Amino acid sequence: MFKGHPSPVNSFVMESLPTPPPLPVPSIPNEPLPGSTSPLLHHQPAISTIIPPTERHSTHPTNAAMPAFASDGAICLQCGYQIRGLASDRHCPECGTPISRSLRGNLLVFSATQYLRSLHLGLIFILSAALLNAIFGLVAAVGGIAIAVAIAMRGAGGGTINPNIMQSLELGIAAITMPLAALSILGWWLFSAPDPAVVHGRTGQGARLTIRTTVIVVAVASIVNFTLLVVSRGNPGMLILTSVAGTLSAIASLVQFFASMRYVGWLAPRLPDFDLVKRASLYMWLLPVIYVVGACLVIGPLVAQVMYLLMLNGIRIRLRTIRERQAIDFPEPA
Repeated sequence: MFKGHPSPVNSFVMESLPTPPPLPVPSIPNEPLPGSTSPLLHHQPAISTIIPPTERHSTHPTNAAMPAFASDGAICLQCGYQIRGLASDRHCPECGTPISRSLRGNLLVFSATQYLRSLHLGLIFILSAALLNAIFGLVAAVGGIAIAVAIAMRGAGGGTINPNIMQSLELGIAAITMPLAALSILGWWLFSAPDPAVVHGRTGQGARLTIRTTVIVVAVASIVNFTLLVVSRGNPGMLILTSVAGTLSAIASLVQFFASMRYVGWLAPRLPDFDLVKRASLYMWLLPVIYVVGACLVIGPLVAQVMYLLMLNGIRIRLRTIRERQAIDFPEPA
């Protein structure tokens, strides 16, 4: 009856009531996505998953505000195209990757997919070669003991021992380990690949180039050593050259270890893993001490090698996670 026509009494009552205070607006936590000034983006999975809460507010350049335009010298992290002057909300004209991704900083999650694939595949090759070498070393040790016992028993029984038997065994071991050495060398070459997007500041070039130089030296020394084993036939002069090649390979491997620790220390903040930075600095002197001092107890070299490989395996796992996260948050344009 009175629908749409309020009575004078109701109007008087409503006008006499005090105006209620406005409802409080829920506050949004001020935790913006690194590289963005908007607090509404703090739930984006790309960063909250990759960067732990304790590391999200570090002094890393990704916490800076996103510029409106790409500056001079800026390139696309995916394809290397010059994107200077392009708005941050646009896409790369060459590959279609968002410009904003290339302006966020040096975290590996924003690097090119090919570069991440190279790092990840390189570590897989390095660790696979180390595991296969360990398995073959164990088998060779058991077989060597059995052969030594057989030779000793034959000598005790008055039988003759072939003087070239040890050389043949050494040649056979080298023939088997050569492919494993090649796999490890390829792995280090891939793991030390340059990042085309990092052209200023700390590029890690010194450690990276040292790794690649020592990898070449080890490869050449391995080939020379194997060749000399084939042609030496007990020649003392050839055996001396074999020892020289082995010594050069050992020195190059030692230099490569120190360079790899510096390289890991450079790469770790880009994961980001700042504990790994400290561990790389610690392992640079701790592992050689364990290797040398522990050699008196036989197990020292094994312990040092295991610690070293476990560190590399941790990096491999982080890279796999970053690649999976990148595939979800930054899918390649169709």
